[in-house]
Amino acid sequence: AHSKQFEMMAAALTTLLGLLPLVAQSYQTGSQNEAVKDFASSLQPGGFVKIQSNGSVDDYSSLNIEKNQRKPLIVQDFSRLSRPISVGDYPRVYIYDLPKSMMMKTCADVAPQDRSTCKFGEYITLKTPDCEFQIRNTDQFSNAAIFYDRLHAKKIVTKEPTEADIFYIPMYMCQDIGDMCAFCPSVQSIMDNLPYLDKHSAPRHLIIKPDVGFHGCPFYYGRGRDHEQSVLLNDTTRIALESFIERPHLYSIPYPTIASGLKTDELKKLMESVFAFVNRPFLASAIFGMHGQAAVLRQNIMKQCKAVEAAKECSGGNLDEPINGVQRTMQYSQLALNSTFCLQPMGDTPSRKGMLDSMVLGCIPVLFGKNQTTMWPWHVKSWDEVSIFINEKDYNDVFKVLREVPAEKIQSLRRNIFDLIPMISLKEDETQDTYADSFDITIRNLWLLIENRVTGSW
Repeated sequence: AHSKQFEMMAAALTTLLGLLPLVAQSYQTGSQNEAVKDFASSLQPGGFVKIQSNGSVDDYSSLNIEKNQRKPLIVQDFSRLSRPISVGDYPRVYIYDLPKSMMMKTCADVAPQDRSTCKFGEYITLKTPDCEFQIRNTDQFSNAAIFYDRLHAKKIVTKEPTEADIFYIPMYMCQDIGDMCAFCPSVQSIMDNLPYLDKHSAPRHLIIKPDVGFHGCPFYYGRGRDHEQSVLLNDTTRIALESFIERPHLYSIPYPTIASGLKTDELKKLMESVFAFVNRPFLASAIFGMHGQAAVLRQNIMKQCKAVEAAKECSGGNLDEPINGVQRTMQYSQLALNSTFCLQPMGDTPSRKGMLDSMVLGCIPVLFGKNQTTMWPWHVKSWDEVSIFINEKDYNDVFKVLREVPAEKIQSLRRNIFDLIPMISLKEDETQDTYADSFDITIRNLWLLIENRVTGSW
């Protein structure tokens, strides 16, 4: 044990020593970072930020970095990436073998060489003034397919129902067409394929809904509760991207971030690059469409963004524009990377994938709704420690609020975000079983939650 501790301490010391030159280079109190100067000088004057087809920034005219000077993180602690996890820490999971007509989309039948792209999307390269790193074009609704694959890879799946702690029902509960469910199996056809579901085992049955849970088949939300079998299905444990809707036993987990699907060394490279890039050209970025329940607020924020564009305090991007998925992710991730704050007003629902993706890029999320500050409590313990909240009275003075955030506060937020990144990302596979990611945290919390439900300790 002492030998292993010594090895871990030596590895940590080696990492720290390797980062010291980078820290020394970026830690300046009286002038701009030279790399940022070079980066800025290579850009031509112009108007609102433009993005080239390869995703690189085309212009940052009239940069004003000195007044937004920020100290870098002095120590980048990667200890969270080297914490061994035992399979014994996990429940045993039985996965129902459902008819294909009921099965959600998975990557199980995809050729092995294409499976990673199926789950996490294509690799995308982003740039800071000093280096390059990679992210993935991960679809926001891919949690269910990723979890299905990870459960098998984790080797906690059992084919013996008598050994199971959790019974996983791999069924996508709705195929949306507008506001309608295109396919909803009958309750009877579902029950015919769930032989181990009864009133005692219902809490131990798990359904993963990959979206926000906004739409769904009637039985998923417990409508028609006079039917005994609907009641059983309604008593199962369910997870989705949000849990604000009034449904029993529904819990929220994070969107899969753009850091999901990275190997450990790729994730470490991302974290090193992102958090060494401190003197960012823009104070904030506003990247969203003009739709949703908060469309008026979004329009107001974008108007404020354009008003300070001449001072290069804001860069904007309209997600309603028809842009290819990979191109969109590349362009808008680069904008977020070059900003200290990322504005995250509510959309169709309170949550946004951008709330998480911005943190991956070291951009502090700026929230506008109280519901946003309660998202994903298993993974984000306190939004006060990783974000800025704009009160309604300040909706017309967003940039005034951001200008007044002390440098010490910004540094503290970025430190906390740095520690959070592994916990909100998803590993590519179980060969990286050295740290707890979003999947690990979800499964362990689910197990505790289900045990509490079954034993009645709540």
